[in-house]
Amino acid sequence: MPPAPGAGVSAVLAFAVGGVLAGGDAAPRLRWRRAGEGYDDARMATGEILGIDEGVVLGFRLPEARLDFLLLEPVAIPGRYRIDGLVFRGQAVADPQGRVITAVDDAEAVAGARGLVVSSRFDRPAFELDVRGLAADGGDDALRLVVLREAGPGAAAPTPVEGDGFHAAQAAIGRLGREVAALADGVSALAGVPAELAGLRAHDETSDERLAGVLAAQDRTLGAIEERLAAAVAGIAALERATDDLQARAGDLQTRTDDLQARADARHAAVMEALGGLQAHLDRVAHGVEKVFWRRWLRRLRGGAR
Repeated sequence: MPPAPGAGVSAVLAFAVGGVLAGGDAAPRLRWRRAGEGYDDARMATGEILGIDEGVVLGFRLPEARLDFLLLEPVAIPGRYRIDGLVFRGQAVADPQGRVITAVDDAEAVAGARGLVVSSRFDRPAFELDVRGLAADGGDDALRLVVLREAGPGAAAPTPVEGDGFHAAQAAIGRLGREVAALADGVSALAGVPAELAGLRAHDETSDERLAGVLAAQDRTLGAIEERLAAAVAGIAALERATDDLQARAGDLQTRTDDLQARADARHAAVMEALGGLQAHLDRVAHGVEKVFWRRWLRRLRGGAR
C-alpha cells in the first residue's frame, strides 16, 4: 500500500523542522535503478509528508520491480540534516551508513542512532543507497525516513569554486529564490508563524549573499579564461596563416621540381638517342674495316698484288 499523506501537516512547520517543501521542483525526490543502469526522470517518485514528530516523516512509493540503488533528495535547500528511521519495504535499514555509495557533499554515521548526517553547501543534499539484499520477500512497496534539520550553522562557509561548482551555485541561487518566495507566500497566508522561521529566512539571505560572492569570483575567473581563450584563438589564426604560406611555398616547390624532372627526362632521351646514333656509326666502321681486312687476305692467297 502506498504511504498516505499526513492530514493537516503545516508546510511552514515542515520547512522549519526538516527543510522539506511539500510541492514544486523542491519537493522530496527519489530515483531508483538496477545495477549497470543509470538514473532518469522516468524512474522517479515524489515524497509525501506523513507527519511531524522529532523530525519530518517522509514516504515514497516504490515500484514492484527489483531495485538495487536509490538516489534520495529529501530536503529543499543546502544545510546539514540528520536522516533517521530508514525503512525499505517494511524492513528497517540497520546500517545505512554502510550502504551509502555517494553523497553531496558528505555522509557520516550518527553516533548512537540508526541514521546518517548529510550536508551540502551549494545544492540540495543528496545521497545514494545500496539496497541490494534488503526486503527480498517484498513488503509494502514504500520507503520511509525521518528528516531533521541540524541546529546551528549548516555546512561550512562557501568558497570560490570552478567548473561544475559554478553551475551548481547558479542553480542553487535560482532554487533558493523560488523557495524563499513560496515560503513568503505561505507565511502571509498563515497566522502564528513559528519564531524559528525568521532566523531561517535570515540564514537564507546570508546564503544568497555568500553565493553572490561566489558568482562574483567566478565572473572574474571566467573573464581571465576568456582573455586566455582570445589569445589562444589569435595564436591559432597566426599558425593557420603560417601553415597556408608553407603550403603555398610547398606547391611552388613541387611545380619547380616537376619542371626540372621533365627537363631532365628530355635531356636523358636526347643523350640516349645520340648514343644510339653513335653506336650505329661505330658498327658501320667496324664492318668496313673487316671487309678491307678480308679483301687483302684473299688477294694474298690468290697471289695477287699487295
